[in-house]
Amino acid sequence: MRGPLMEWDMLKIMCQGQYRLKDDDYKMKVHRKLNDGDELKLGGMTWLIIHIPGHSAGSIALYDNINKILIPGDVVYADHAIGRYDLHGADSKQHLNSLMYISELNVKMLLPGHNRIMNHVPDEYIKETLEQWKYYLK
Repeated sequence: MRGPLMEWDMLKIMCQGQYRLKDDDYKMKVHRKLNDGDELKLGGMTWLIIHIPGHSAGSIALYDNINKILIPGDVVYADHAIGRYDLHGADSKQHLNSLMYISELNVKMLLPGHNRIMNHVPDEYIKETLEQWKYYLK
């Protein structure tokens, strides 16, 4: 009998179901763990790794300080929306803390995990979103 599913197993099952992958199609190698404060160089850009748990325990954001681009995963979206905080492994207080952290960043372009891209993020947009949701995230 098999024990509880590990996060990797759940990701594999989800990806196989969504993309119709067979067992031998699913190959992924992890070269290194990305930690809060690390920098990742991709496509001539340097991205700061920011640990932003809440929607899920291992969530990270990528932030390009030069171009002011934020990739926040599912922590914040366009239209003052945020990712779900009621799912297995989610934590509303951590989600709140993550929103507080990224609300201090100067963001001009937002590339969320869902919804639409924001090419011209208004000043204080993430802070306004935080204000709308903070009472639900305690």
